[in-house]
Amino acid sequence: MNVHGTVARSVEDTVMMLESLSGPDASDPMSMGVRTWRPDDVADLPVSKLRVGYSVDLNVSPIDGEVRRIFTQAIRRMDAIGVGAITEEAPDCAGAVDSFETLRAGILYHNYGRLCSEHGGALSPSVVWNVLRGKDLSAAEMLRAESVRARVREQFNKYFENYDILVTVSASVPPFPNTQEDVLEIDGMSLPNIIDYLRVTYVMSLVGFPALSLPFGFTKGGLPVGIQLVARPFEETTLLMLAQTLEEHGFHHVWPPDL
Repeated sequence: MNVHGTVARSVEDTVMMLESLSGPDASDPMSMGVRTWRPDDVADLPVSKLRVGYSVDLNVSPIDGEVRRIFTQAIRRMDAIGVGAITEEAPDCAGAVDSFETLRAGILYHNYGRLCSEHGGALSPSVVWNVLRGKDLSAAEMLRAESVRARVREQFNKYFENYDILVTVSASVPPFPNTQEDVLEIDGMSLPNIIDYLRVTYVMSLVGFPALSLPFGFTKGGLPVGIQLVARPFEETTLLMLAQTLEEHGFHHVWPPDL
């Protein structure tokens, strides 16, 4: 559930970082038996052969109207440059939200419950809320959430029997001021809790499939919006190959027009 990724200036830099970070390490049991990734033929695979599915919201999350508009433009752009067969379809994410929130709450309380109880007054209300959500969780609730997680992951496996890439948004809202602690509504719709705006993002953390985000477009107020590409486990090469092609066709960082 704790996913550490890289932030890079370009797909080329991401390739170098992934090659440096990949491979087995005794301090990480989950990495044992995993080969060191090599960027073989990243530039030579034909994107025109890819089967691409897309969903702006994965059927789990409200999405800001401007983010939806820019995502639609991104899909049209992908189609225009010849990115394979593009179909609107989402994997079955039923149960993903409750599963993630339960598992996340349990992990946070296990890791930070003592800190919260001893120094809660020095922490932000958001941190305290997130940690204390896991205080009264039972083992049975955690196991049920893990069971649902396995089911959602299997639904993703089935989805990728028909698709090579899933495209969605990187975030459900544009960037907001760092003085704003929480996102409480999207387009006037109140959210049940302060992490609901992260749904479309945290589903990928729940299933653990490789994902990559690329910038594409700006809101009318000049705020950047990105798309998220997802591939099958251990198919980082496919992911990076498509990202590299998209980067060459405008999916890359640019400064807003007024800067």
